[in-house]
Parts: sequence; C-alpha cells; structure tokens
Amino acid sequence: MNFKRILAAVIAASIAFGLYQYFRPAENRLEAEASTSVEAAVLYEAISSGNDAARADFFDHIIVITGTVSSQEGKTLILEPGVACRLEQAPTADVPAGTVVTVKGRVIGYDDMFMEVQVDFALIRTIN
Repeated sequence: MNFKRILAAVIAASIAFGLYQYFRPAENRLEAEASTSVEAAVLYEAISSGNDAARADFFDHIIVITGTVSSQEGKTLILEPGVACRLEQAPTADVPAGTVVTVKGRVIGYDDMFMEVQVDFALIRTIN
C-alpha cells in the first residue's frame, strides 16, 4: 500500500512538472541582451569559412549586426555580403538598398544553398 502511494505521488509530481514546462511562456528574445556586436561582413566571413570555433562564437547567440542593406522583401532584410535577417515585425516603411542599419537578432545558421547567414528574431535598432 505504501509503495502505491509513493508511486502515485511521483506520477502526480511528474505530470505537474510536465504541464508547467509545457505552458511556461516563451522567452522574449526582443528584450534579451546582446552578447556581442559585429559588422555583417565579419559575421559572414566567420560563419561561411567553416571554422567551428568561429561558428560557436555566434550560433544561437543574440548579437547586434551593423551592415549595409542590399535588399528588403516583407519581413526579410538582406545585409551585404549575405546576412538574411528575418524581422519580428515588418518595418513601417521600406528600407532602401544602400542604407546602413543596426539589427539585433539570433544567429541560427548558414544556408549553403543561398550562401547566407540566417538570423531570426531580428529587430531594427537604428537606420542611418
């Protein structure tokens, strides 16, 4: 009888913990502090080179990226030489090519097909 009560308590605690984890609100990445600041060209070179040590410095980190806009389509902003930033919110006005911007976002990887560094949860901080 004692064993059944202990087992029931363990199962109830496991279910409660699982439900807590499932319904826990997601971290707001827009309010997170950036770990570093880097130029778009430096970021692109570090990640596209295939150097695992350089990639570890940036992957899955919130960073501030400064670069020149090569194009913008909807919520995607492409910085030269090839940093694709997926914005959380579409900008109120189009950002023309050649504009220098500062973007905060999370680096999620490198796309070999398009030869672009992928950044998500991006937010435009300044437009110069």
